[in-house]
Amino acid sequence: SSGINAEYGAIGTYSDSTGTTECTTCSSGTTLSTGSTSSSNCTTDYCTVPSTPPNSGLVPPTNSRVAAGSSVTIYCEDGYSVQMGQSNEFKCEGTTVFPPLCYRTCDLSMYTSESMLQKNLIAQTLSSKAVHKETLNISCQEGYETPAEFTWEVYTCIGDGDEMMSKIMIAPCEKIPLPVLLIVCICLSVLIVFIVVFAVYCNVRARRGRTGPLVVDAPPSPGAMPSPPKKRTPSPTYVPAVIQNIVRREEPPPPRQPQREPSPDMYDTIANFFK
Repeated sequence: SSGINAEYGAIGTYSDSTGTTECTTCSSGTTLSTGSTSSSNCTTDYCTVPSTPPNSGLVPPTNSRVAAGSSVTIYCEDGYSVQMGQSNEFKCEGTTVFPPLCYRTCDLSMYTSESMLQKNLIAQTLSSKAVHKETLNISCQEGYETPAEFTWEVYTCIGDGDEMMSKIMIAPCEKIPLPVLLIVCICLSVLIVFIVVFAVYCNVRARRGRTGPLVVDAPPSPGAMPSPPKKRTPSPTYVPAVIQNIVRREEPPPPRQPQREPSPDMYDTIANFFK
């Protein structure tokens, strides 16, 4: 075919710059540089185009001899592409050349602006496909979050596996739920504050309305024990005179333990209870 520089074995190259096909023969072990038709340009500094990777094609084709440093282009089949950030051209230099590979592309044609709005996503214009290792930043609309409880999500195209792995499934965003636990804590805090304020108000009102101390019989303290009963003295009628004349020393009564007076706080508490 015309318009493409090619080499047949180790013989030479052709050029259609003049509209005709002209072969230039080089000696064994030499080759022409790309596009050259002069035998004076035959050189031993050449590079052999490596094997074609799967799902692709090379121009110049595999096993072609080109001048060292020449560019070789790789063309991927439909549904395949080189990975993100990699060029379709590479330099043929030295004896070991590794061309880029063609990976599956991820289909994004189903994600239109309307479908993204239905998923509660921020509408954005996406390309029809993503290449291997290409990342997509998808954000949720205001008031929505991803299943992982984020407002955005990153998706990566994986094209070095089977067809299922190359599919990107963008999950819809969900409504952010109300913070139930926070609301319960706030309500409990307000209730506790109300109870404290009400108790202080009742205590102040009770103090202002009291004209005198309220006397309340308080039970004896646990430490105050009742005094033991006195011994009964036998009647003098039934006691002999000799015994009656004997002066007995009466035992002094045991000392009574003083009762503790209730504290003012107790009076206040009891007074508030009966009001």
